[in-house]
Amino acid sequence: MKKLVISITLVIILIFIIPFSVSQKFRNSGRTASSPVTKVFFWLGQKIRYPIDWTSQIGQVRDENAQLKIRVAKLSSQVVKLEELKKENQNLRSELELRPAVERFQRVVATVISYGLPGNSQTIVIDQGKKSGINAGDAVVSSGYLVGKVSEVFSSSANVILITNQDSIIQAQITGSGEKGIVSGSITGVYISDLKAEIQVEAGTIVETSGLGGSMPSGLLIGETTDQKSTKEQAKNSVRLRSKVNLNNLDVVFVLTKIKEND
Repeated sequence: MKKLVISITLVIILIFIIPFSVSQKFRNSGRTASSPVTKVFFWLGQKIRYPIDWTSQIGQVRDENAQLKIRVAKLSSQVVKLEELKKENQNLRSELELRPAVERFQRVVATVISYGLPGNSQTIVIDQGKKSGINAGDAVVSSGYLVGKVSEVFSSSANVILITNQDSIIQAQITGSGEKGIVSGSITGVYISDLKAEIQVEAGTIVETSGLGGSMPSGLLIGETTDQKSTKEQAKNSVRLRSKVNLNNLDVVFVLTKIKEND
């Protein structure tokens, strides 16, 4: 018991006797010792925070890149469409401006809005109609070649039967000789028929509209002949034609409507 009392007394004496400066040194040493620990925790905090910031920035950059890609795609699509329109316009003018008969016809630009009508797939619908002066029987041209004629007209649209349609009948002629015939569609393609029996048509001969009937101008290119002759099911002395226009991929066409005399 005496030893315990003596020990407690010594501890109390040491506490009060040790100079304040010594105690201050211990305190400073404690702070100094704890300073590296504080720095470590601060460094770890920074390292944890910055990756989160970088992740957020990377996400923003990805979103911006995605938006830019969408804009580039839209602009590219618009450029392609403008180039197609420009090409169609240039092709038409280069083919038609050489033909005086076409000057009596107004050219109306139309966009193909759909393919095929119920029960008749060889047709298209265009976005121009009576408001644009279009009439039934008007010629429809693409890249300078006749592709069909207007069959039915509405206020702001019109139906067009393509030259491949079995109901299509075009007054035509052989370029050069002027031999008259009729171009019509069939299941197997487009043919010029009703030619004289003695007429021999070589492959590659150009066939164009004759202008008979007055609904469409003469001299519109329809296609060129192939070496395939008529079959038993077709009229005698008929020759198959090949158009340079892909009739299954029409986007923009030109309708040639007759200009009224008082215009």
